[in-house]
Amino acid sequence: MPELLVAAPPRRAARRLPWWRRWANHLTRPVDAASLAVLRIGFGLVVLGHTLGLLLTSTADPGGAVATRFPWAGLEAIAPLAGTAARVELIVLALAAASLAIGFRTRLAAFLVLAGSLHLLLADRAAYSDAGYLVALVAGLLTLATASAAFAVDRRLVRGGPPRYAVIPFWGPFLVRCQAWIVLLALAIASVAEPGFATGAWAESWIAAQGGLPTLAGLLGETALVALVGFAPSVVALLGALALPWRRTRSLGLVLAVLAHAAIAWLGGTANALVFALVAGLATTVFAEPDWPRRLAARLRWLLPLQGWVVRFDPRSRMLRFTVALLHDLDLLGSVAWRETPGSDDTAEEAFTLVTHDGKHHGGAAALRLVAMRAPLAWPLALLLSIPLIGAVVGGCFSFLVRRGLRGRVPSGFIAPGAMGGGAVGAGATPSGGVGSEWMLLGWRRRSVIVFVHLWVLVQLAVPALPWIYPGPSSWTGEGRAFAWRDGGHVPRARLVEVVVEASDAETGEAVPLPIEAVAIVDALGERADPELLRQVAHRVRELIAEGGRDGAAVRIEAKAELPDGTVGELVDAATDLGAVSWCPLPARWIRRPGDGRPTD
Repeated sequence: MPELLVAAPPRRAARRLPWWRRWANHLTRPVDAASLAVLRIGFGLVVLGHTLGLLLTSTADPGGAVATRFPWAGLEAIAPLAGTAARVELIVLALAAASLAIGFRTRLAAFLVLAGSLHLLLADRAAYSDAGYLVALVAGLLTLATASAAFAVDRRLVRGGPPRYAVIPFWGPFLVRCQAWIVLLALAIASVAEPGFATGAWAESWIAAQGGLPTLAGLLGETALVALVGFAPSVVALLGALALPWRRTRSLGLVLAVLAHAAIAWLGGTANALVFALVAGLATTVFAEPDWPRRLAARLRWLLPLQGWVVRFDPRSRMLRFTVALLHDLDLLGSVAWRETPGSDDTAEEAFTLVTHDGKHHGGAAALRLVAMRAPLAWPLALLLSIPLIGAVVGGCFSFLVRRGLRGRVPSGFIAPGAMGGGAVGAGATPSGGVGSEWMLLGWRRRSVIVFVHLWVLVQLAVPALPWIYPGPSSWTGEGRAFAWRDGGHVPRARLVEVVVEASDAETGEAVPLPIEAVAIVDALGERADPELLRQVAHRVRELIAEGGRDGAAVRIEAKAELPDGTVGELVDAATDLGAVSWCPLPARWIRRPGDGRPTD
């Protein structure tokens, strides 16, 4: 059965439908694509900046990352790239992020960002961060949803593109809303459940490690500062998560969510924490009305002191049609009016003319540069045209393409009369940028979309609950902590303070000297108090000993870790041969847990 968009029945008839049918209609109703487009642009810029930072600051040994990596169980084949290959991967990721921001081949760009971020995330367990996980999830959502329906180059690469106020099914923004809400709620609950939260001990240690807080402590007092750092972010995040789902409290929830993510970026103090806060904050903006960017732009028009600019263009040139449509989309403030003026002149200056408020005329590339300066999203183009040599080349190419297409046939119905001046209204859209409330997507695609939406939400709700399945605090055992929105919280996890690796013959008990490579593997642990990483260290040391000609060596590890509340204890059982322990999803008995009946000090 073909996919159709048809009007829904009247509201009274809709009320008589079953609840599941009304919910399906709600998920497939059309909404303005502006909010998802803003998320796409901001997300692409954040990933681009972070990737360029990795390219400029990467000084790692080309072969060291592969030699000391800690693979995920079952994903040992996914290895990090080294040397030139690693730099090429980052360059491709940066180009994909830039393409995603401008909306060029949007689905392909989002998929490349998804593939690159997943590879960086799964290539090394020790390099896991909630920021990379969130980037992968948002990139996946942008790959599935229609993120190129507004403010995108893709809209103008197709002849007879969609109307100005493009609409998309609501299930795309709904998935982003659910993802942002789950992240915020999981962070709040996880931080409250961490050891040392109730006493604020972790906040005291964090404040003591900072050098720029004595002045703030003097203004607020030590007790107030500890309460502000220790309890306020979690309370704000929890209140924001509770307020976001409801329309009457959504504005307050947006403010609280932004404050919570700002606190995460401040307390984290790392590039990953900043990326996490920016991406989560951008995803949270989707909770606002779908057309909020257009409403905001309409309210900001008074900031432009100059109004009354008119662009006259010849629609015979395909280059001009593409340029005008793109600039019109980027002109969010509506500061320029557009008029079709078919003529017989074969010059770009006559075919593309800007008439300013004072009656001056500008043609060709000069008009293009001035118009681009009025649209913030087109400022990169204005900058290129302002550079003397580059501007001359770009302007010459623009004029050549315009002259070449002037003899073409005038397309029928390219722009409706008055549409470019007063705002085109697409099917189901209102002049203010809103959309109609009843469309229904019929056919198998609608059913599959509904099933996928619910499965995605259920999985994202279940993953943060994994740490509760395992006994003991997850900040100590590390079990279930990955992908559960805990590393992105403002409460630090346990840190490794001491580790000793010993090897002996399994039969005679004779001590076996450790290979030199084992020192580098242990040093790669840093302060990561992760029992799974210690198990992988034992396996790698055992393999190195076997390569030296002694098979079946027993590898034991004595490791001490410190909880945020100051508790220090043994992380793993020193009497267990970790080199012979295989990975198992069930709770591991060789992990020492506080309160399990065995001493940890």
